[in-house]
Amino acid sequence: MKLLLYYTIIIFLSSTFSRCTLMNYDYSSAPLSQEEKDNKKVQDSIQAILTKKHATNYISYTFSQLRIDKPAAFITLDSLYTERRQIVKQKKALKNSYDSLLAISNEKIETQKEKINQNKLYHTYEMEHVFLVKSDDNYILYEKAFTLFPNYSLKDSTTKLVTTLTPKEQKLFDYFSYQNPLFETEDPHYNNQMDQLVYERFNNALTNAIQHKAALLHTLLYSIEYIRKYNAFNERDIAQEMARRWLIKNGFNQFNPKFGKLEKTLNNYEVSGYTMEVLDRKSSQTITFTFDLNLVITNTSKL
Repeated sequence: MKLLLYYTIIIFLSSTFSRCTLMNYDYSSAPLSQEEKDNKKVQDSIQAILTKKHATNYISYTFSQLRIDKPAAFITLDSLYTERRQIVKQKKALKNSYDSLLAISNEKIETQKEKINQNKLYHTYEMEHVFLVKSDDNYILYEKAFTLFPNYSLKDSTTKLVTTLTPKEQKLFDYFSYQNPLFETEDPHYNNQMDQLVYERFNNALTNAIQHKAALLHTLLYSIEYIRKYNAFNERDIAQEMARRWLIKNGFNQFNPKFGKLEKTLNNYEVSGYTMEVLDRKSSQTITFTFDLNLVITNTSKL
């Protein structure tokens, strides 16, 4: 009886250890796809180029999705490779015709590759990158589009946005980039809802901006500062601050402003923007500011 109990315990322990061994999962990352490898190599290359140029003054932020620009000949080659994979998958079903079909497919591929080499065709990688460069007491923000050769060296770059940020704006840009919490009321649900709503609106505005993108960014950064300070989003207050900054920037240093109401501009019964009249208390001169829906100044006129 004791011998039977002994063997029963040994078998139980052995099977339990085996189960534990089987459940020792491998948590290592799955192998990267070719697209993921290309994405990493392109990002690494862009960062290396900018680090070489700007050294420690370079501060990396976001990258866009990788785009691969392929000549039509490469797209044809891709389709030929797909065709060959289908033939290999159907090897059993094709039986005696498999070898001849595979040979024809290989010949098509080689012919297409020869055409590509003869015409010296190549694909390029394209990616946008947002980054800062420290400059004296300020920061220069860039959004650039980079085009890289197949070996990931630089072919070309185009500046899509460049603007100067003050140290305060740089911190606000950090805050915006990491989508940190904006509202801090006693209601966490309200805070999360409002944060999501505001960031969605701001992100969409930047993504869709064609004109006045630099002005839009500065307006959004002040909006973030305002929300953090007052736990609210007041369109008139923000528009007023943008008008005040415009006056200072454009040399109206003696202008003693009296800000009017923020009036909605309607287009087919929908709000398309805003206007605000600003009176100089000294000279009675009035400047009318026109804003878009994101409170960016798009026009001014003097009365």
